[in-house]
Amino acid sequence: MFKNYSVTLALVSTAAAITREPLLAWKPTTKSTHPVDYFVPNFGVDRDVSLTHNNLQASEGQLGHKWNVTPKKNLPKPHPVDYYVPNFGIDRDVTQTQRNLGESENQLGHKWNVTPKKDQPKPHPVDYYVPNFGADRDVTGTRHSLNAAEKLENHQWVLKPKDTTPKPPKDYRVADFGLDADVLATQSHIKNSE
Repeated sequence: MFKNYSVTLALVSTAAAITREPLLAWKPTTKSTHPVDYFVPNFGVDRDVSLTHNNLQASEGQLGHKWNVTPKKNLPKPHPVDYYVPNFGIDRDVTQTQRNLGESENQLGHKWNVTPKKDQPKPHPVDYYVPNFGADRDVTGTRHSLNAAEKLENHQWVLKPKDTTPKPPKDYRVADFGLDADVLATQSHIKNSE
């Protein structure tokens, strides 16, 4: 197994010193300066590969099932798509931003109107179709492994995250110190530029 690789490595490492004949003849026209055609020992299969084969055989023996890898057969049904997503209205942050903008416009007596300049470059395309190729192979494989392990151990794994963050008290009073210094500076900059 390793002889082929060592010959390839020897050829790659001598590629700089070898000039080839026409029609890809593999005989070097110059003598190499380092040793060639030396013996490369074969130490057998790598430890990790051997361990993986042993673990696979042990698992197949325990489960009474021979693992036959055939791609794209018996794949799970893809997750549902085009399902209904409820509309809960505008997000709190958006409504708060809109409220703050309205207050600033009232204080400054100016309506902020964002109109793009005519000589602006054409914006990049939006609202284009993005294909859904389903769940990733690794995710699907992990789910299968988890299901197999749960069946094998006859135990359902329930993940309960620990919530160690203290909950803030509700309905507490927040002092109103007025507008932030950054907001005031921004407002004055807008006023000056207008």
